[in-house]
Amino acid sequence: MLIIGERINSSRKPIASAIAAKDSGFLVGEARAQKDKGADFIDVNCAIMLDGERESLLWLMVEIQSAVDNVPISIDSPNPEIINEAIKIHKGKPFINSVTAETDKMRRMLGILNKKDVFLIALTVNDKGIPADTADRLKIARDMVNAMTAAGMDRDNIYVDPLVKPISSEPEQAKYFLETVKSLKKEKIKTIGGLSNVSYGLPAREILNTAFLFLAKEAGIDAAIIDPSVERRLSIVDLQSEAFGLAKKALLGDDVYCMNYIKAFRAGKLNG
Repeated sequence: MLIIGERINSSRKPIASAIAAKDSGFLVGEARAQKDKGADFIDVNCAIMLDGERESLLWLMVEIQSAVDNVPISIDSPNPEIINEAIKIHKGKPFINSVTAETDKMRRMLGILNKKDVFLIALTVNDKGIPADTADRLKIARDMVNAMTAAGMDRDNIYVDPLVKPISSEPEQAKYFLETVKSLKKEKIKTIGGLSNVSYGLPAREILNTAFLFLAKEAGIDAAIIDPSVERRLSIVDLQSEAFGLAKKALLGDDVYCMNYIKAFRAGKLNG
């Protein structure tokens, strides 16, 4: 399974501050630490810089690839024109994070990516937004893969992200994500996910994130956008522990709104 390190994202305050200050030492350190923990790619997101996104992203890509043995980048921007410029300076084959099924954005992005050798993250979101259930996710995924291959993209380079919402507010969302991954696996469509979204708003998030990675791997996911230390924790975690069991029940919708999980946290029964 491919790991894309998620930590260099400008939505995180320490990262945004470091980007604004051009603190390359701190940012390169984040990239190197993720690579050392097993990341195959480093996601770089400077979107919160708004008008300064282009300059910041291009600068940061150069800094990271120069200092960390040309580690490949996941170019993470909502702006197709910025992605086009970023591809030109990238060393090697990057991930592009991401393309959606929104009509105008897909048209612009496919025009830019035509005949370029890149890995592509396809988000299952269209003009109506993020789908509510498994069936809608699957329809969008299939439509996107068909449109991309028709535009000349190699199917083997396309990774569909079924998108997971926090289970703190929508208890069935992790289950929908996993069901979509399993179905797409049967259709030989590659999948990826930003897995840490699932635990937003809940305590001891690292336990939930580790359990979700376990379930996603069981479902057949091909790549994950995570803090690489999560995979390391999974290799040593006690899969029979009470904490891990409670996390799995919350993720699979068997503990609605995670009430038992939260009670266990408040009682000091979780070790995260």
